[in-house]
Amino acid sequence: DGDTPTANATMRSNNLLHFSKVLEAMHFVQKYFSEIKLTARTVVSQPNIGNVCHIGKAMLDAGINPTKLRWKLYQVSPVGLRKEDILTGDWLVTRKQFDEAVEKTIAMNPSFRIESQPFAMSFGRYFHIYPDGRSHIVY
Repeated sequence: DGDTPTANATMRSNNLLHFSKVLEAMHFVQKYFSEIKLTARTVVSQPNIGNVCHIGKAMLDAGINPTKLRWKLYQVSPVGLRKEDILTGDWLVTRKQFDEAVEKTIAMNPSFRIESQPFAMSFGRYFHIYPDGRSHIVY
């Protein structure tokens, strides 16, 4: 969700290791299990809206093959475990801001197949189960 460990950690409860672990796992899968189709999912919010367009370069620098990857951008939604943080922490982006970030990301990353999903298109589509057993439905 960010182009550097620090930017990514802002989105991931300040976990600085998440960034490198995700890139290492993606590279490992592409190298040893090329038949597995990977999807990189990026949530676009106020904390990361300025650097989402640079995530592609971070993936390329880590040796990720963009032709074997789908990259999906999501507009942040006020649901799930971080609902209160999102609503009270100035995380929300407007549909216009999201669409502009998607357009810029696509323009700056022509070798990637990028898809987007605004929050309004998420309803009724997702059932999330978390490692601790909690869950939610986007409805």
